[in-house]
Amino acid sequence: MFLPRSIFLFFCLIICSHNQAQTHFDFHQMAKLSQEPLDYNGAIRMMNRAIEMAPEECNYYVDRGHIYLGLEKNKKAYQDFKQAMRIDSMSVEPWIGISLCHMYNQELDSALMVAHMAYILAESRYEQARAGSLLGEVFLSKEEDFKAFEFFSESLQLDTTNNRGFKKAAQIAIKQQDFDQAESLLLKALYNDSRDLEVLINLAYTYNSLQYYRQSLEYCNMALTFDPTEPTARSNRAYAYF
Repeated sequence: MFLPRSIFLFFCLIICSHNQAQTHFDFHQMAKLSQEPLDYNGAIRMMNRAIEMAPEECNYYVDRGHIYLGLEKNKKAYQDFKQAMRIDSMSVEPWIGISLCHMYNQELDSALMVAHMAYILAESRYEQARAGSLLGEVFLSKEEDFKAFEFFSESLQLDTTNNRGFKKAAQIAIKQQDFDQAESLLLKALYNDSRDLEVLINLAYTYNSLQYYRQSLEYCNMALTFDPTEPTARSNRAYAYF
């Protein structure tokens, strides 16, 4: 028997309230659980408790900052990322968070400068992939497609699970009418998530553009299986039939 997420969290809180050994890790884990069904406000409450108990933990401010971004509270997110940076200025994650804040506020030159700093600080493959993908996002927002594609490609060599990176790189390839490249990128994304509606629709469009109508119909039908009312998939299917 599986408890609903909200009830599970409620029992977690009761257990913690009677447990003298409760730690900030408990609340941090509950915050992560709250984010899974997009209960951002519940996640904020858990992160607040974790930060109260461990105010010098850099990652907690970073995590809360990303939750605030999910709530479109960019100012609060920025404050959390700045606090995380004060605690650990060499950590990549606060720089990534601040760059995202600038990007969402359309402050693209500032976003690029901060993203470059994150890229310089990155040491592990994971950090390099994160920073590289962020640079791709910023350059894409600046409509510098060549540079964006370069950084997405580099990032995807380091992290083949980054579906957003695959989709963004494919978006650039489609824009440049390089449909063979788009097909390759989208199939890799589909391997990671066979139910990704955006990938299925873009594959259908790509195959239509390549005049591979049988394959286009296949992916249109798959997309419509997940969402029978999806207008782009219906349009692509009609074009393939025509």
